[in-house]
Amino acid sequence: MKALFVLAVVVLVLLLLGQVRVGGRAEFNAEGFFLWIRLGRFHIRLLPAKPKKEKEPQEPKKPRKKKPKKPKKERPPTPLPEKIGGALEYAQALLPVGLEAAKGMWRGLRVDVLELELTAGGSDPADTAMLYGQANAALGALWHPLTKAFHVKDGTAWVKLDFDAPGMTVYGQAALSIKIGTVVWIGLRAGWKGLCRKGVSLLVVLVACRLDLIMGSDFIRDAVVIAFIANETISIIENAGLMGVPIPAAITRAIDVLNAKANQETEGKRDE
Repeated sequence: MKALFVLAVVVLVLLLLGQVRVGGRAEFNAEGFFLWIRLGRFHIRLLPAKPKKEKEPQEPKKPRKKKPKKPKKERPPTPLPEKIGGALEYAQALLPVGLEAAKGMWRGLRVDVLELELTAGGSDPADTAMLYGQANAALGALWHPLTKAFHVKDGTAWVKLDFDAPGMTVYGQAALSIKIGTVVWIGLRAGWKGLCRKGVSLLVVLVACRLDLIMGSDFIRDAVVIAFIANETISIIENAGLMGVPIPAAITRAIDVLNAKANQETEGKRDE
């Protein structure tokens, strides 16, 4: 009973955490641009950053004699086609996962607040009135499709007329949020295919162990495990190479040794 109670409490806490919304809020006005991040009910300002306290002036230190630096060995620059090619291959591999995650993010994303205020001003009343009419027409044509596409919860927009203003001024505020549970679900959904592959790999290892028990041997299990280790290592090294990480020659030689060992064990047992 205690285990069931603890499990129920853990599930309840996870469900409550999944309902917490995270996101951000941006505001643009005459004073500048402001940006906050949101975690539940808490908001943390990112821009503009708080001014740092000025440090008290310290006494100047005596200059030290600098040792002459040794000249560094210049490495030949990597050709541009190789850099671009690696980046393109890496982007092509991540593109399907990124698009699938973007679809789920788009469905779960909500615009909590969207405010837009346009002020038409100018010294000439006729030009200001024309500007006011154009701003109203543009806002009326774009506002409804915009609020419908972005799932806006609270959206307001209006145009003001001010003959004392120097010209067109804009004030805007937007707040976006998404549930933590939705983000977790998107991540699990995007990685579901990879989890299925890993599960099948474990199933193959289990089958190899059972075959060894039936045949009274141990080479099938060892060969399968070594092959999977070599395969995963090759995949990691390929991804690191696409990212531009230099790969030591010792690692590549170790992979060749693993592949050769797996092949030798399989062929040797077949000959027996």
